[in-house]
Amino acid sequence: MSLEMLQFSPSMVAAASVYLARRMIGTYPKQWNSNLRHYTELSEENVLPCAVVLNNVLIKDQSSQKRCPFSRKYASSRLFAVAKIKAVPL
Repeated sequence: MSLEMLQFSPSMVAAASVYLARRMIGTYPKQWNSNLRHYTELSEENVLPCAVVLNNVLIKDQSSQKRCPFSRKYASSRLFAVAKIKAVPL
């Protein structure tokens, strides 16, 4: 993970990861619904700044010639090639 992410709590990074994953697979317009709001106790407005930083980290990694080991691992079809899903503009 990038040093930029250290400003956020682990629970915030987890929530932003869920938000970003839902955005990447196209659950628009409800990336953040009442269930997520209830269980995380966070609003979409609270999660969005962390999701933007996380998305920028993903964009940097996807454009890099030397990808991180996790990206290489999760690019395999055995793990459903989730690392190949393109980052989305936020």
